[in-house]
Amino acid sequence: ASGTVSNTGMDTRTGGFAANGERDGNIVKSYAILSVVSASGVKGSTRSYTGGFAGYNDGILSGVYANVPAIEVNITGASDFKGALVGY
Repeated sequence: ASGTVSNTGMDTRTGGFAANGERDGNIVKSYAILSVVSASGVKGSTRSYTGGFAGYNDGILSGVYANVPAIEVNITGASDFKGALVGY
Protein backbone atom coordinates (compact mmCIF):
# COMPACT_ATOMS: atom_id res chain seq x y z
CA ALA A 1 0.00 0.00 0.00
CA SER A 2 1.18 3.53 -0.71
CA GLY A 3 -0.19 7.06 -0.65
CA THR A 4 -1.94 8.69 2.31
CA VAL A 5 -4.69 7.56 4.68
CA SER A 6 -7.16 9.85 6.43
CA ASN A 7 -10.03 8.69 8.66
CA THR A 8 -12.64 10.57 10.69
CA GLY A 9 -15.15 8.98 13.06
CA MET A 10 -16.33 8.05 16.54
CA ASP A 11 -14.37 4.80 16.95
CA THR A 12 -11.47 4.97 14.52
CA ARG A 13 -9.25 2.11 13.43
CA THR A 14 -6.77 3.55 10.98
CA GLY A 15 -3.76 1.86 9.39
CA GLY A 16 -1.50 2.20 6.38
CA PHE A 17 -2.37 -1.28 5.11
CA ALA A 18 -5.33 -2.48 7.19
CA ALA A 19 -7.70 -0.75 9.56
CA ASN A 20 -8.45 -3.92 11.49
CA GLY A 21 -6.86 -7.39 11.52
CA GLU A 22 -9.48 -9.81 12.82
CA ARG A 23 -8.94 -12.89 14.98
CA ASP A 24 -7.76 -15.82 12.85
CA GLY A 25 -6.70 -13.33 10.15
CA ASN A 26 -3.25 -13.82 8.64
CA ILE A 27 -1.42 -11.06 6.74
CA VAL A 28 1.86 -12.20 5.16
CA LYS A 29 4.62 -10.37 3.24
CA SER A 30 2.88 -7.02 2.96
CA TYR A 31 4.14 -3.45 2.95
CA ALA A 32 2.75 -0.06 3.93
CA ILE A 33 4.83 2.82 2.59
CA LEU A 34 2.85 6.01 3.05
CA SER A 35 3.62 9.67 3.65
CA VAL A 36 0.97 10.05 6.37
CA VAL A 37 -1.66 8.08 8.30
CA SER A 38 -4.14 10.42 9.97
CA ALA A 39 -7.11 9.89 12.30
CA SER A 40 -9.53 12.58 13.47
CA GLY A 41 -12.38 12.25 15.91
CA VAL A 42 -15.80 13.74 16.17
CA LYS A 43 -17.46 14.98 19.36
CA GLY A 44 -17.89 12.10 21.80
CA SER A 45 -15.22 9.85 20.26
CA THR A 46 -14.69 6.70 22.31
CA ARG A 47 -11.41 5.21 21.11
CA SER A 48 -8.78 5.47 18.43
CA TYR A 49 -6.33 2.84 17.15
CA THR A 50 -3.80 4.25 14.66
CA GLY A 51 -0.78 2.43 13.25
CA GLY A 52 1.62 2.63 10.34
CA PHE A 53 0.60 -0.85 9.16
CA ALA A 54 -2.62 -1.68 11.04
CA GLY A 55 -4.79 0.31 13.39
CA TYR A 56 -5.88 -2.74 15.38
CA ASN A 57 -4.68 -6.33 15.09
CA ASP A 58 -5.95 -9.50 16.74
CA GLY A 59 -4.60 -11.85 14.08
CA ILE A 60 -1.18 -12.87 12.77
CA LEU A 61 1.25 -10.52 11.02
CA SER A 62 4.24 -12.19 9.36
CA GLY A 63 6.88 -10.52 7.22
CA VAL A 64 5.14 -7.14 7.26
CA TYR A 65 6.82 -3.74 6.98
CA ALA A 66 5.68 -0.16 7.54
CA ASN A 67 7.46 3.08 6.69
CA VAL A 68 5.20 5.97 7.66
CA PRO A 69 7.07 9.12 8.72
CA ALA A 70 3.92 10.89 9.99
CA ILE A 71 1.24 9.25 12.14
CA GLU A 72 -1.21 11.94 13.22
CA VAL A 73 -4.03 11.59 15.74
CA ASN A 74 -6.40 14.46 16.44
CA ILE A 75 -8.90 12.97 18.88
CA THR A 76 -9.76 14.36 22.30
CA GLY A 77 -11.58 12.62 25.13
CA ALA A 78 -10.92 9.15 23.76
CA SER A 79 -8.69 6.22 24.58
CA ASP A 80 -5.90 6.76 22.06
CA PHE A 81 -3.45 4.06 20.95
CA LYS A 82 -0.78 4.81 18.34
CA GLY A 83 2.17 2.78 17.03
CA ALA A 84 4.69 2.77 14.21
CA LEU A 85 3.58 -0.74 13.15
CA VAL A 86 0.28 -1.42 14.99
CA GLY A 87 -1.83 0.94 17.07
CA TYR A 88 -3.28 -1.76 19.35
